[in-house]
Amino acid sequence: IRINTKRKTVNGFSGYLSSDLTRDRYFKYNEGIGLAYSMKKLTVYGNYNFGHGKAYADKAASDVSKETNIEYDYLESYKGHRNNHSYKLGFDWDVSNNHYLGVEYNGLNNLRKDTYGTSLTEIYNKGNYSGKIFANTPMRDVSRNDLFNLNYVWKIDSLGQVLKLVADYSDVSDDCQSYYYNEYFNSLDELTDQISKKQDSDEKIMIYSTQLDYEKKINQIISYSTGLKYSKVKTKYRYWFFLKNEPSKDYVLDDQQTDNFQYNEERYAGYINFNYKRKKVEANCGLRAEYTTTKGVSLVMNEKNEDNNLKLFPSTFLRYNINDNHGLIFYYGARINRPDYSFVNPFICYLTELSVKKGNPYLKPSIMNIVEATYVLSNRYYFALKANFQNKAFSDYVYREDDITISTTKNISQINYYYFNAYIPVSLGIWDGYHSLNVGFTENKQDKETVNSFNMSFNSNNNFTLSDDLNLEFNLRFYPRSKGFYEKIERNYLKMDIGLNYTCLKDKMAFTIGVNDIINTGGYRRGSSHYNSFYRKESINSAGRSFGFGVRYNFNSGKKNFQKEKIKSNQEELNRI
Repeated sequence: IRINTKRKTVNGFSGYLSSDLTRDRYFKYNEGIGLAYSMKKLTVYGNYNFGHGKAYADKAASDVSKETNIEYDYLESYKGHRNNHSYKLGFDWDVSNNHYLGVEYNGLNNLRKDTYGTSLTEIYNKGNYSGKIFANTPMRDVSRNDLFNLNYVWKIDSLGQVLKLVADYSDVSDDCQSYYYNEYFNSLDELTDQISKKQDSDEKIMIYSTQLDYEKKINQIISYSTGLKYSKVKTKYRYWFFLKNEPSKDYVLDDQQTDNFQYNEERYAGYINFNYKRKKVEANCGLRAEYTTTKGVSLVMNEKNEDNNLKLFPSTFLRYNINDNHGLIFYYGARINRPDYSFVNPFICYLTELSVKKGNPYLKPSIMNIVEATYVLSNRYYFALKANFQNKAFSDYVYREDDITISTTKNISQINYYYFNAYIPVSLGIWDGYHSLNVGFTENKQDKETVNSFNMSFNSNNNFTLSDDLNLEFNLRFYPRSKGFYEKIERNYLKMDIGLNYTCLKDKMAFTIGVNDIINTGGYRRGSSHYNSFYRKESINSAGRSFGFGVRYNFNSGKKNFQKEKIKSNQEELNRI
């Protein structure tokens, strides 16, 4: 589904109407409307989009335990549909030549109903068929996001002295209800038992954040910027597990499998950057400091985990233009990768009858050190050598316990990436495009064992201008099969998309038609993994080739103004939901 979030403001009314229709195995559609009214210094705007879509996935998997010689063969068929409502309301106000105030509200409401239509698990003990489990698992999920943003800019003087204030509040909630209707059969395919399970969960995440940035030019060559940031995250997760051993009975709450987990995180950060720029040389060096406190409490399991740490993240950048056609860029930076909030919840959540997902309350952030050297040709073509050293990296870890497959996340990897990147734009007659190639080597270390693997990706995006009103797009993406420490992707990924764009009525009306994944290979994945004495292989077939059609009408009156792009102070926190 394509949602256009670009907004052009004019003196007077402006807006758009859009409609998109996509077809793979099922139809998906998206409808949108946006309006803006501008006066001399004030613009008020809003939009609304509604989307409806269906999805599917067919999965075949096999789990084998070498210790017990027990094999579980799975066949799952997933079908689901979702309704999305998204809306935006805000204003841009140029209070004066030196002061700007922008306020924006973004809302998202999702209603999703998913059903693992049929799930069949066959069990083999030392090669002999010993029974099967048939399950049906309907699910209903409702989520809502409310995001509030404020931007204030004060141009203190005409010499480049600027003060910026950003404040955000986000309220994210998710309410999920899922059922498991299980039937158990013996080796003679005789029904031996029927058990129903129900999971109810209620999750709420509140994010408060603000940042203050100050910029100043010392002279035409040297400038600096500094700033402070504060963020607070409060998560509340409640989980209820119900069991019904007989179809005629009511569901009974299982206190031993019920969860009430709370996680709080506070972060205080500050940074300073110095910039130097002359005709041939551009340099930047900076330092960011972050002090973080975390506290996770499982009230049911009576577990508490607290941590606090101070981290420093230096960075430096140097660009030297040898002449108009040749240049060199050097970069070093330290970054942090924090776990998603759900990763630290220690409780168990059932995925199927014989597989669960478990969080890790002791999961720590991972630190990355990045080094890059880039050669620039004609200020257009970029060729780079890069290295990324990641300590205590997150790794999926799967193991068996009491005939249950448990998946979790651990800080058990030291991963080193070494790769070459080439970015090549093309402009030749009617053809405009850009192409990127990544070729690399990965070194993954865990304990005393090391796994080395080759990685490659290629992306090609092309636009052909057939006339003033018509253009053709062709995009290609390729990833070869790959190998990690525990898992293998055993199939190459190749995806090609093609589309036509036609505009009329002085570019106010636009029509698009296209095909995604022309050769229908992007939705099929096949892989395997091994964890100690446990081995798994699986294949997944989901949506591949799709056909799409879209229409959009833009209307406006008056003289165009500049669009105000708003800064968010909580984007990193939102990405971890």
